[in-house]
Amino acid sequence: MSEIAAAAAIAQPRPRLSPINRRRLANFRANRRGFWSLWIFLVLFIVTLGAEFIANDRPILVSYKGEILVPALIDYPEAKFGGFLAVTNYRDDFIAEEIAANGWAIWPPIRFNYQTVDGFLPHSGAVAPCLDHVPGRKLRRLSRPEPLTPIAIGAICIGWAPMIAVATCSPASSMASAFPSCSASR
Repeated sequence: MSEIAAAAAIAQPRPRLSPINRRRLANFRANRRGFWSLWIFLVLFIVTLGAEFIANDRPILVSYKGEILVPALIDYPEAKFGGFLAVTNYRDDFIAEEIAANGWAIWPPIRFNYQTVDGFLPHSGAVAPCLDHVPGRKLRRLSRPEPLTPIAIGAICIGWAPMIAVATCSPASSMASAFPSCSASR
């Protein structure tokens, strides 16, 4: 019976496109920009399927006390590493030291997830991108905050000053005298 099924599978004709669909496909292939855009989109889509292995705050693979764990795919309780929480925070110093002492871990290239809160900022508030806090990546910890660059100071002055002036330039505002442009426009 398997010989009959194999012969039937071979004998079935390959599905053919109708003439109108063949023409549509030929027109799409003739549109080079659209055709290459489709392939670029497909490649990017396939790359994003592995995004958890590119940027994640959990290791891809951990060997702990002779056991191989896959934290990128499975949530392990912190009790497995000597803690007491329901979900393990692998960025915690205690857990990192415990794994380093009793095994090893393979981390993704970017150790941040889209939900990760970086508790090691050099100062509170927004931090300008620097070697320590490149957007989405942390290379090393700072012991002191870095000063703002002249470009960042200029962007802040140009970007925020007009909004502050518009917000404070009401006739009843006591700050209106501080901005000459406000008093000149009345």
